[in-house]
Amino acid sequence: MRNFIILSIVSLFFSCDYCPKGKKGIPVYTELPPISDSTKALVPYKNGEVVKLKHNKGKIVLFSVQRIISKAQSSCEDCCENISYVKYEEDNTVLIPDYPVFQISFTISNLYNSSSGIFSNVSERIQFNKKLDTILVNNIIYNDVIKLGNGYSNQAEVDSLYFSKSKGIVKLILKNGEYYETEL
Repeated sequence: MRNFIILSIVSLFFSCDYCPKGKKGIPVYTELPPISDSTKALVPYKNGEVVKLKHNKGKIVLFSVQRIISKAQSSCEDCCENISYVKYEEDNTVLIPDYPVFQISFTISNLYNSSSGIFSNVSERIQFNKKLDTILVNNIIYNDVIKLGNGYSNQAEVDSLYFSKSKGIVKLILKNGEYYETEL
């Protein structure tokens, strides 16, 4: 099974630009607060939920959602006089198909220092505060949709992905012209 879509939603609190004060050479430990509920809501899938995507030739693929929140640790040795260790939270959501097509992953982390947005290996960085589009899928209008385009040549299968703030993936278009749409 190929992992060809990995979206990361990031809320910021820390980067190596922020160097904690302390004695030179003595490690500094920082624990970041949990990811906010409003940031977690940017990935609208719940653990145990089943997501349906319908192929344009009729096959419905069921994706089981596994959502796990875990603690992680990172270190910053190259950019500070002090070695900094940061404990942070990761919210990992994986959509696992019942048919061997692709697996879709989302990661929310409070490690990085920038505004909330989506990072994708099929696109450039997208922020929800940008102008959002509307799309019609299966005679349903979806508002607040971001179109993620393929920005990486090694991800040849994906042409674009339409992601709704409230519903998640609403449409995924492959380079060969085939597509998947959300199925209610």
